[in-house]
Amino acid sequence: MALRALPSSLRTALAFVSTPLPRWLPPAMHTTRRTYADVARPRNESIPVERAMVIDRETTKPIGPFSLDTILAGRARAANGRWLEAAELVATNPDPIVKYINIRDEYMKAKAQHQKDRENSRARKTKEIQMTFQTADADMAHKLKKAKEALEQRSKVIIIYSNKKGSARSDEKETKAKIAKTLELLVDVGKESKPHTIMPHGQAMIYLEPSSSK
Repeated sequence: MALRALPSSLRTALAFVSTPLPRWLPPAMHTTRRTYADVARPRNESIPVERAMVIDRETTKPIGPFSLDTILAGRARAANGRWLEAAELVATNPDPIVKYINIRDEYMKAKAQHQKDRENSRARKTKEIQMTFQTADADMAHKLKKAKEALEQRSKVIIIYSNKKGSARSDEKETKAKIAKTLELLVDVGKESKPHTIMPHGQAMIYLEPSSSK
């Protein structure tokens, strides 16, 4: 098919880039393969229709219909022949609709999401909660509520008690009583993952994990 027979938006796509992509870009930016996410919708030659509407890049509204060959020819590509876009079937009812997906943008978004998920996962693994032995009951209840929520979300929790600066140091009896009270208040959702520790300077650390395997 002659280039001038294509719609203007498709002709523009064919000349989208005149220089090759930088060599430092990861391979996934040069191809239609997605590295961090599976492709849930049919793409490119896997699209199971002969004709479809196309989402216009400028107006974001469907135009056409066009043959699948015409749609695939409209994908942007670099001068070295590497595809910069993938054609993705985004709707089938009432009519099939295809959208051009920028491969590099998709890769970067997926990579950023992957990194965010990893950071969130690490954050969920262990939550640290700090209090003083002199913390008021209302404040203690608020802190322990956060600990309970973390345990319910399957995270481990470390509760650290220390002495407030300028206050009298908690003695061993008071420290053990505070630890016992803490464990009692969280017994429904958490249990000690290892024995608690009482440091010589008075700091105490309680290591908790979810009490059930759900």
